[in-house]
Amino acid sequence: MTTPTQRSLAHFRKLGYWAEVVEKWVPMPGGPPCPACHRPLPRPGGPPGIRKDLFGWVDIVALDPVTGTLTFCQTTSGSNAPARVAKTMAWEGLGALLLAPELRRRAVVHSWAKRVGDQPRGSRPKWSLREVDVQPLQAPGGAPQQAPWDVDLPLPSDDAPDPGPRAAG
Repeated sequence: MTTPTQRSLAHFRKLGYWAEVVEKWVPMPGGPPCPACHRPLPRPGGPPGIRKDLFGWVDIVALDPVTGTLTFCQTTSGSNAPARVAKTMAWEGLGALLLAPELRRRAVVHSWAKRVGDQPRGSRPKWSLREVDVQPLQAPGGAPQQAPWDVDLPLPSDDAPDPGPRAAG
């Protein structure tokens, strides 16, 4: 079974992007040290650690080598997309990250769900990607933005030929 992060990473790489996971696992301090190796033993009844995203929301950073565009991606399941878009839009640094004119940047939320309606009858459902471009809640000097919920991207089928390099633009 693959995770949404693994699917988004594969999607970016199939498009020719250089992409890396930037979330990390932070172990929680445990109980007393192990007598043999001196590492902390797990805390009884507590979580072994937490997953920490870059800036509190970025799971993957991807660079398009053709256009130079940096894409910052939060990835999730289909049902969690609205919450992740809201979390991304609420980050106080999003405006500075996206609106500075020197670089091309995007912030996106990838959500993955198995959709049955698009498949021939009797076939297994395939993972379907929904990609939402996210803008800051408040543009500098502007009105608050609304979340774009209904943005679906068609996915190339697994047996489609590789589109090759894209033209800059």
